Amino acid sequence: MASRYHRASWHNYKSRCIYHITIVKSSEAPYFGNVIGNINAVYGGDNYPRCIENPVGKVIFFNIKAIPKLHNHLKVIQFVIMPDHIHLLIFVEKELPVHLGFFISRFKYFTKFELQRKNLLNRESNLFESSFHDRILRPKHDITTIIDYIRDNPKRLLTTRTFSDFFIKGDILINGNNCQIYGNPLLLENPFKEAVIIHRADNEEEVERKYELWMHLACNGGVLTGAFVSKKEREILDSVLEVGGKVIYIKEKAFLEKEKPSGKLFKHCASGNLLIIHPYEMLRFTDLENPKRLTREGCIFRNNFAEALTR
Repeated sequence: MASRYHRASWHNYKSRCIYHITIVKSSEAPYFGNVIGNINAVYGGDNYPRCIENPVGKVIFFNIKAIPKLHNHLKVIQFVIMPDHIHLLIFVEKELPVHLGFFISRFKYFTKFELQRKNLLNRESNLFESSFHDRILRPKHDITTIIDYIRDNPKRLLTTRTFSDFFIKGDILINGNNCQIYGNPLLLENPFKEAVIIHRADNEEEVERKYELWMHLACNGGVLTGAFVSKKEREILDSVLEVGGKVIYIKEKAFLEKEKPSGKLFKHCASGNLLIIHPYEMLRFTDLENPKRLTREGCIFRNNFAEALTR
């Protein structure tokens, strides 16, 4: 199911655009390097988290630098090599003669060929997984934020290793709102976020268009936010978590002192794919006579909160 959404059917991959590309190591390939550093170090300092490439990673580094030679309309704005994947921010400056995927395949082929020539990769082994993940930058995306996000991948990896338990429960300030959180707070840093909101006026065609957009984002490393109030929105939540997508769920009620997420939500918090947020301001919209009843004002507040996280 997930492979169906690896490419955006509505997008022309020859067109002038900026893409955040992620390419993952094949299971039989060696690692590309090792991440070192101190998560508390200041950027630019000697101990700031970074990946030290091994001989395999150095060949990958050289071939990333050579991507513009594949076509003069390709520019690599930023990249990072991680132990088991790479991130590229690629600018297609003018329309390409063929799909961007052709040049990604060329990069993967030439890198694999050079590693095999240097006896750093077995002849029968693949270096990368067969496909790649893409996120298409739109006008709302701040390119500086995305450059920083790619650059700081080693720091996030060291952070998750240092704090391996994603059952983080506590209070933080989000967009000026005091909130209780449970799950992986690093999802808030992801610059590729979209709010899942289905309006009553949305016809089946519009819902299907939104569904494809959301699933493409979920299958390519982005984060979906939402209150997931309606039945259709809850079905989307289930579909996204089923394919290993990342979600920020805006919860109506706070967790009690010893309470945990139930069932599948607990499992997805453990995997780092879920963050549950309860804004304490939700108390203003609680029906004190019937606390279990969802108020219209409360639903609107949660949807607006979810949308605000994407800006």
